[in-house]
Amino acid sequence: MMPRQERIQGALTRVSIVTTCLNAASTIRRTIESILSQQGDFTIEYIITDAGSTDGTRDIIAEFGEQIRLIDAQKLNQSQGINLGLKEAGGDILAYLNADDLYAPGAIQKVVDSFKKYPLSQWLVGYCRIIDEHDTEMQSWISSYKNFLLRHYSYFLLLSENFICQPAVFFRRSLLESHGYFSERENLVMDYEYWLRIGKGNTPVVLGEQLAAFRRMASTKSNRAFTRQFKDDLRVGCHYAVRSGKVLAIPLKFFNYLKTICIYSFLYRSVESHDKG
Repeated sequence: MMPRQERIQGALTRVSIVTTCLNAASTIRRTIESILSQQGDFTIEYIITDAGSTDGTRDIIAEFGEQIRLIDAQKLNQSQGINLGLKEAGGDILAYLNADDLYAPGAIQKVVDSFKKYPLSQWLVGYCRIIDEHDTEMQSWISSYKNFLLRHYSYFLLLSENFICQPAVFFRRSLLESHGYFSERENLVMDYEYWLRIGKGNTPVVLGEQLAAFRRMASTKSNRAFTRQFKDDLRVGCHYAVRSGKVLAIPLKFFNYLKTICIYSFLYRSVESHDKG
């Protein structure tokens, strides 16, 4: 068997993508197609962990046959489902994509090329659009703001605000081996907790290319529970600011927390209130 580092630099890099889902029949087909349509000098291993869908999600997955490995993940939360898929994955470049998000055409090849160009880099972050249920871009001003911060990446800045869009993140298997998996205690900010855990000693490759699209709908978790999500975000950011000795990031984090809550309250308060009712 070819050594892992040689596979990364060779003609057929293996990229493993994990999706975890529950009753995602309305969106998962587009997610799957955005992954399986990627072409280049790599192979894709696609793993879906399903938490017990009953709405036809599994029938859609079955249409793609052996192109997808379906794993039963009943009674597992999202973080546990992601970790289960990552532990089963065999690729050297890894990522997870939620069942309502998309990869941009050609995204995987750009990622593979970048990891070849920067062989010592452990993770990579690109740009990500926000789309609605019809795949139409929305709130481009938010994406532009995050892209601006991403171009000026520093760990201190990341402590003060989470500007990394999860669908546009890829990492090497060696990062999991050295830093572990996503925290299964976190259900809303497991991605931000992981960026802070791995980011202190590993600066990512920032790829100024559109790699993915993040879908916002009334039913998405980031809309339905944004108040709790940003409280968790604040808690995690402050924890790592203290842990890394960068306590000056805490007042900035608190300011950004208040700013974001105000923005989301204006945009989505009716959604969250309806969900609580």
